[in-house]
Amino acid sequence: MYQGLARRYLRPLGFLMRPLLDGGTLAGLTNGPLLMATAKLLEDDARWILAAWRDRLLDEDDVRSWSAEMLEVIPAVDVPEWLLDLCTLGPIVCMNKPSSDFLHVPELDFRSALSLHVRTCDLENSGEVDALIAWICRACMGEDLDRPEVRLGYLLDHDLNDCGRPDWARDALANELPALLGQLAPVSETVLRIAGQSRARRHAEAKRVAG
Repeated sequence: MYQGLARRYLRPLGFLMRPLLDGGTLAGLTNGPLLMATAKLLEDDARWILAAWRDRLLDEDDVRSWSAEMLEVIPAVDVPEWLLDLCTLGPIVCMNKPSSDFLHVPELDFRSALSLHVRTCDLENSGEVDALIAWICRACMGEDLDRPEVRLGYLLDHDLNDCGRPDWARDALANELPALLGQLAPVSETVLRIAGQSRARRHAEAKRVAG
């Protein structure tokens, strides 16, 4: 697992990776580029994960599991306090802390939030697609109509809420989304992986209950 973490978070500085893979730690490199790059990537992933949790795309168990996984592979001397708090206290407590006491997680702008919602949605699942459309209709209001993703949101809102035709809204999303995807912000691979695992777990639980 440690090797996997090194490859994920230390990729830009591969020439420094070998001591870590051979059992070394980041201790003594606090002021070096290696630890700073690692910390930034870890924080970026955490911000995406917590943004997804805040938008109910991930649940608390998903966040705790990720933070516990990180604690297992990061040497104790290098564990940031915010990560330890996230694992032990959970996202509800941590996200209610002042920004000075926890990792700052800014609100995503509409384009970034749309990218997160779209890329974590199972577009083959009609229930998830309907939930995505409903979210877009709410979230796009008041945004700049010069932006194509906002115009799509208003079109979906017209089809769904003005015309009462969810089938039109689904068709519009299917038609417009492929061209729009390339314009949206990239999303952390880590949050996509966690979202996929979370979806698989929920589906398995639903089948178990139904069966």
